[in-house]
Amino acid sequence: MRKAISVIILAVAFLSTGHAQPSTFFGLKLGQCYSGDQIASILKQNGIKEGPAEVAQEPENNPMGLISYYVDDVSFGGRQYPIMAVQVLPNDHKLVCVSFAIFKDDESAIKPQLEGTYYSMRDSLKRIYPLESVDTGSPDIKRLYYSSTLGTAVRLDRYLDGGYTSVIDLSYLSALDIAMALLNATPTLPDIQDTFFGLKMGKAYTHSQIKSAFISKGTFLNESSSAGQNSVTFTDVYFAGSTWNYCDVMLSSKNELYVVDFYNSYSEFDYNEETGTKKSYKTLKERLDSKYGEAETKEEDSDLSTIYIGGNNILIILSKEKSKSKGGSYRQYFHLSYYQRDVMSAESKASDDEL
Repeated sequence: MRKAISVIILAVAFLSTGHAQPSTFFGLKLGQCYSGDQIASILKQNGIKEGPAEVAQEPENNPMGLISYYVDDVSFGGRQYPIMAVQVLPNDHKLVCVSFAIFKDDESAIKPQLEGTYYSMRDSLKRIYPLESVDTGSPDIKRLYYSSTLGTAVRLDRYLDGGYTSVIDLSYLSALDIAMALLNATPTLPDIQDTFFGLKMGKAYTHSQIKSAFISKGTFLNESSSAGQNSVTFTDVYFAGSTWNYCDVMLSSKNELYVVDFYNSYSEFDYNEETGTKKSYKTLKERLDSKYGEAETKEEDSDLSTIYIGGNNILIILSKEKSKSKGGSYRQYFHLSYYQRDVMSAESKASDDEL
């Protein structure tokens, strides 16, 4: 029902379906902290003899101040890459990105060789991940992207020169850690609503307690406590001055409340763009901007999303999207979703540790 919504720098999704992604590269694990010496030592233990070179990047190309280490001629996933980049955060040296690049110095080799290589890589990745095209703002950079519920992301960038591929960059990112770093670096963030009908996000509750709290505002629909899905769903929930078609309340593996998602669903037959989700989106965004500060809206095709970041570890995603329902038909969805970041991070780490 839900289409991936990017939350990270490059637009990171916390809501897409889970697809297993590699998180360890030559002994280095995304989300773990390493010094430069530790990176060199671990790579050496895992078959890379030449130590990585630390290279500074221009600030305009590296607004987060990531520390980058480069290794030449690396074999990964059955393919040879001229360069592998290992990037860590500047403060705690947490590994947040491992990327593999292919390029040709010989311009005559670009057209016949890199085009085929790119499409081969793209097709292979698409068989594993539901990659989606993301607007980079540049006609010479084509990007495919997928972000999983584990907080990791896969990005395939294709750089064009004269209409032909000149550089291919395959990156694996700890998108959640990047988002956290950005949030922690942002000063004086306002506190965001974290209590819903008496239930506080981050606290542990039973399904019965959730149903007792929400039943005065809506109608119980169903619940699930299976592996990987701990949730209670309600219909016709009155919140923030509106009645929402549905509300999903999600709990962690420790029964901590960490997602409250209010949303409306419209079939294409009874949907009107101007009077439906677009108008609702605009109206609610104005209210959220007034309360939490103006936030930028990301637009892709007819989909919209806005992220509000709180100093109390709460995140709001306001979104309007078209996606396929469980029944297979396309519908329009309008979401007002609240997330508790610390619990989400812990859930992602626990899931990642199982790999």
